[in-house]
Amino acid sequence: RCRTQLNHVFTAIMRIQANLTKSGKISYYITSLVDISERKALEEQLRNLSEKDGLTGLWNRRKFEEQLTHYANIVERYPDTPTTCLALFDIDHFKRINDERGHDEGD
Repeated sequence: RCRTQLNHVFTAIMRIQANLTKSGKISYYITSLVDISERKALEEQLRNLSEKDGLTGLWNRRKFEEQLTHYANIVERYPDTPTTCLALFDIDHFKRINDERGHDEGD
């Protein structure tokens, strides 16, 4: 992350190239910054699309299972963790779609 003199923050890749003398010693460096903010924003957008249900905006099944595993590991590692409860709801009879077409299509 870089910050300009006007306090604008952006994500960048820094490239440094050492230029050598004929004897192989470093003479000077050339440094360049490439702003990759747009690419990072697109990556974040793709990540969100891969983790959320398009209809509800809630986590999809894959993301939910990933987080459930993460929290189960925390509870296992730290026995003094407060009690946790998990509630599942059948929203608009999606169970029927899951039963007929499978969770991959229903979720």
